[in-house]
Amino acid sequence: PWAIFSFKVAGSFYNAPKEYGITDKHIIGVLTAVIRKGKEIKVTDRRYRLYVHLWCDLFPIRAFVLKVLYFPKRLRRKWKRIMQ
Repeated sequence: PWAIFSFKVAGSFYNAPKEYGITDKHIIGVLTAVIRKGKEIKVTDRRYRLYVHLWCDLFPIRAFVLKVLYFPKRLRRKWKRIMQ
């Protein structure tokens, strides 16, 4: 099953620096819903908006936590290279 999808770059859900110079001719479509496990979830649904908020707006915190967790592994790898 095919789904036609796209996203609006300057939309309120997209957590990235604003892009300028985007005109209507650059926009292929606007995301109105996603299909997850066979169920359609509209982008206006509270659950989807919460998901986007947690995933996008908290990205700096997630990135920091992942760096902290990954740091010991990086150190071990570096140490192994030095000791060879």
